[in-house]
Amino acid sequence: MGQFAPPLQIALILDSRNFHDRKVVRGITAYAQQHGNWSLHVEDSSTNPRSFVRSWAGDGIIALVHSRPVAAALEETSIPTVGIQDGYAWSEKKASLPYVAADNEAIARLALEHLLQQGLKRVAYCGISGKRGAFRCLERSRAFKRLAAEKGVPCSTYTGSSKPRATWAESQAELGLWLAALKKPVGIMAYNDARGRQVLEACCSIGARVPDEVAVVGVDNDEVICELSTPHLSSIEHSGRELGYKAAMMLGNLIVGGADSPGRELRVAPHEVVARHSTSTVAIVDDEVLAALQFIRERACGPLQISDIVSATKSSRSTLKRRFKAITGRTLLAEIQRVRLERAKQFLAAGHLSLRQVAKKSGFCSVQYLSTVFRQHFGQTPREYRQSLET
Repeated sequence: MGQFAPPLQIALILDSRNFHDRKVVRGITAYAQQHGNWSLHVEDSSTNPRSFVRSWAGDGIIALVHSRPVAAALEETSIPTVGIQDGYAWSEKKASLPYVAADNEAIARLALEHLLQQGLKRVAYCGISGKRGAFRCLERSRAFKRLAAEKGVPCSTYTGSSKPRATWAESQAELGLWLAALKKPVGIMAYNDARGRQVLEACCSIGARVPDEVAVVGVDNDEVICELSTPHLSSIEHSGRELGYKAAMMLGNLIVGGADSPGRELRVAPHEVVARHSTSTVAIVDDEVLAALQFIRERACGPLQISDIVSATKSSRSTLKRRFKAITGRTLLAEIQRVRLERAKQFLAAGHLSLRQVAKKSGFCSVQYLSTVFRQHFGQTPREYRQSLET
């Protein structure tokens, strides 16, 4: 009988309580199942990862690097190691370890484009204080502010109190003061979904109407947080699973002596904005165009004709079509199709519906027609899109 090689012992130093880190672990697990004879050991990054690194005698490490001491310990080890997600140790480009991280500039661009598509003329970025996640927050803030400036859009930024003893109530009150001072309507990118929910709660406390006065988009698409928020929070899905998969691939190459050299940086682009009610109202002065947009968003996935939209407004057909195109840059038909495609993407991401059900629930007459239109707009079929979310 043949002998089986013992599995490689791989340590994952992550925060297993964190929604995004759990997605990362699923990506690493997917790679291990497909390509590696790996045994995975999860070490909580919130305990003492530096001590763990120094005592670990396995074959590889994938680690969330959130402090310089942890980065130093990882650089001291001779075990093949890949850093992940935070990028803390590489903020000054001095670390020699390869790492994989979210493309924070692309995330900021996607958030800004989504808010501007709602007709907003002012934006803001709401970050966090403290060290955990600080580098990601700073990258997103800088990119968002720069991209807004390039488009000539005023942008405010906020991180919050740096006082370690500030209570949640004090922090929310301070956040409310910042929100109250913003000129409205305004679109806000929050550092992540948890911060986005705090923004929504602060809006409620000061009486700022969401999304009419303040539109909010978060990052991570944590469905529990997004759907517990009032109103439901729009968010950017940037696939922690893909990030984990690519980190595992990089580590696999390092273990076998492949091409992934020390110091290599790999950024993972975000997938999309999952639009929910927190950004559902367009900041448009024209009441008839706004009524048409709201009607389309409510009815697009059912049988809908242009005459139905016209009837929901006080304009004539020709006037509405002309004003709608002038303000939104899209025709009424294009807007119907855009909403249907976005709903289809949401249903595909949920994963539990068949393609036939996705087509029906998103307003397409057949799977074939959905596939044709989906490929024209996104360069891949619905099935390929769903598969891309699973890798």
